[in-house]
Amino acid sequence: MSIPIAREHAVAGALQVGDRVDVIDVVDDEAVYVVSGAEVLAVNARSGDTPIGGQPSEFSVTVALGDAEALAVAAALADDKLEVVRSTGAAPPADSSTDEQAGG
Repeated sequence: MSIPIAREHAVAGALQVGDRVDVIDVVDDEAVYVVSGAEVLAVNARSGDTPIGGQPSEFSVTVALGDAEALAVAAALADDKLEVVRSTGAAPPADSSTDEQAGG
């Protein structure tokens, strides 16, 4: 599945084929893991001139997902508040909200 995302929300665009990533959705100011450990199949960046004003070029990350994972990412794309981060290989916390991790 290809995930269109701004570079600054995808490791500044520094992803490579073979990387493993986690997809995080922000819902009501809480971050939750949507997918963990997805393999990056392709990184697509439209190269070309950056327009005046510095708008980022189009960028997407294509990842290998199962059926249920693809549906979860599709639903998360609807609110346009995704983060794609390099996976550490660790399991997501049982409660993946940022408030709990930050202690309050």
